Amino acid sequence: MARIVYELPFFDKSTKVEVQGQEHRVFPLEILVWVSLAPRGVREIPARTPKIPAILDPAFTDGFLIHQHHLRHFAGLLPEHLRRLNDALRTHDRVIQLHAANLWLHRNEPGQRDSFAEVSPFLLELPRGIGVSTDEAVYPRLPLLGARALRTAGLKLFVDYERCRLSIRTRRRFWLFG
Repeated sequence: MARIVYELPFFDKSTKVEVQGQEHRVFPLEILVWVSLAPRGVREIPARTPKIPAILDPAFTDGFLIHQHHLRHFAGLLPEHLRRLNDALRTHDRVIQLHAANLWLHRNEPGQRDSFAEVSPFLLELPRGIGVSTDEAVYPRLPLLGARALRTAGLKLFVDYERCRLSIRTRRRFWLFG
């Protein structure tokens, strides 16, 4: 079993996160994690790959959704950098094109949201790809990491709403220790 995110705090009041010199609001009880993106096929995260915030939303049933503006300004990628897939996701009456990409989930310092552990991030391969929204209304407000990404990787999610803490780990390797 490997801890990926451990004792990550989330808050019952609004907070802010800064990305590329711009502040973004995080609503009460939204769980913010940090990820990185690269084209599918890249198996090791390049050293200069930016960390971007994503709202962990287990109610979002797909893997990852990002607006093209965030893809460009947060991740430094253009939709053209990612191979277009012959599939789309549907959310809020929108049809959103899927693109081939890999995603890395950054490990936090225990008890810290915006400080990172000195270990490699966890690769989440997304066979369905990521949704890149072109919606004029800038949907989604911040990128969304959904249930399909966690399920595909076989991850375990623990949310303690009383303490406002989240942990994510890999499954145990041996049934005996299950």
